[in-house]
Parts: sequence; structure tokens; C-alpha cells
Amino acid sequence: MRFIFIIIIFFLISFNLNAQNIATFKFSIIIENLQVYKDFKTQLEEFKKKKFDKLKNEETLLISIKKEIEDSKILLSEIEYKSRISKFEEKRNNFQKKVNKLNNYLNENIKINEEKILKEIVNIVEIIATENNIDIIFSDDQYFLSSDNIDISGQIYNMLNNLNIVLELNKYE
Repeated sequence: MRFIFIIIIFFLISFNLNAQNIATFKFSIIIENLQVYKDFKTQLEEFKKKKFDKLKNEETLLISIKKEIEDSKILLSEIEYKSRISKFEEKRNNFQKKVNKLNNYLNENIKINEEKILKEIVNIVEIIATENNIDIIFSDDQYFLSSDNIDISGQIYNMLNNLNIVLELNKYE
């Protein structure tokens, strides 16, 4: 009986010796609280508002043109009516292209700047892993639930704040 107890303890100790050091971090929490990213998002929102205000005026003009065409439908010949509709459709398509271009520009800028932050996080995670002998580090999209004891988000956040990260909007054409 004593012999079996010693063997069980031996196996438990050997399993603990082979245990991996694991850590996790929450990318979304880090990026949402990072001041440089908040400033970038504010800059992005101001740019977006200014551009969408101009587009809103253009949209209002398109609505009035369409209403005018519809109101004058009975007064116009079929050829003239179709011609005006065709011109309207062209203007509307150009407007839609502008909206799509702006949305793509905004999404691309968010993606580019988040990738800048992610590259810095990768460098920081490598440093933390080396200093603390961590074998595996998961981000929040790679696990379901983890203990706060293995969460290194705070360390990453503090180290990111000490870096001089520049986030900016690319030139809009």
C-alpha cells in the first residue's frame, strides 16, 4: 500500500515538472484603453463626420432631383423622362462610389493602425515570455476563459504606454 502511494506521488511530481507556463492577454481590452488608439479613433470620427456631412448634402440634392423628376413625369416626353432618369442614375452611382470609397478608406486606416499596435504587442509578448519563461501565450480570440493569475494584459498595456506609437490617417484621395 505504501509502495503504491509513493508511486502515485512520484507521478504527480513528474507531471508538475513537465507543466507548461501559460499566459493570456486580452487584445480588445488593451486596444480599447490605449490612449493613442483613443486619440486616433477621435481623429477618425472627426474626419468621418466632416466627410459624411458633405455626402449628406449631396444625398439631399439627389433626393430633390429624383423628386423633381418624378413630379415632372407627366409633363415630360418618355424620351426626356428616361434621359433624366439615366442622368440621375449616373449621379446616384457616382455618389454610391464615393460612399464606398470613404468606407473602404476608414476601414483600411483602422486595420493599418491596429496592425501597428499588434506588431508592438508581439514584440512586447516576446520580451515578457523570455523574461518569465512562459512557453505559451494566447490572445483573447484563442481561448474561452482564463484565470486572472495568468493574464498579462496589464503588463502589455503598461509597456505599450511607454512606447511612442504614432497612429495616423493616411492621405485621403
